[in-house]
Amino acid sequence: MTLSGELLVATDFSSNADWACEVAIDWAAQFGARIHWTHSFEHTYKVTPPSAAPLMTSYVEKARHTGLERLQTWVDRSRERGVDSQVRDLETPIAASIVEYAREIEADCIVVGAHGHGGLGGVVLGSVAERVIRNADCDVLVVRGPASPLSGGPIVLGDELSIYGGVARKEALTVARALGVDV
Repeated sequence: MTLSGELLVATDFSSNADWACEVAIDWAAQFGARIHWTHSFEHTYKVTPPSAAPLMTSYVEKARHTGLERLQTWVDRSRERGVDSQVRDLETPIAASIVEYAREIEADCIVVGAHGHGGLGGVVLGSVAERVIRNADCDVLVVRGPASPLSGGPIVLGDELSIYGGVARKEALTVARALGVDV
């Protein structure tokens, strides 16, 4: 992973996503990375009756406009810290669009917040973060609270001693060296 490369930050504007946005700005400011901001939401036209289609289209456009305005707030905050930033809204399905956009920009890392819907909640509600992790070609940083991974604490590495574990060890050591922390 290149710490000074391309970060893709996908947000749904929840509190966990806000924490992920803060971490991304800190990371980019500290290591000189560029941030690509994005937002989307799931909407299903297939279940919309034809009579409601104009209302649904209006709703989707308003939601898209509001999302872009809210993203601009994060862009402004990141630019105040000297971080190069740009915005792009994505189509649905959200997770697939995030992964596709990450490939397009050759992202070094995708940063997302997670709600922590495990068990049945995760099955019923789905998890964008989980689908991104499964399908991304790059690293994915999932933020689940206000504590920043850049705060200086040790990195805990779970390693099953496989070939993939070797990649994880290398990445953990790279990040640990950059932050001056232990693994």
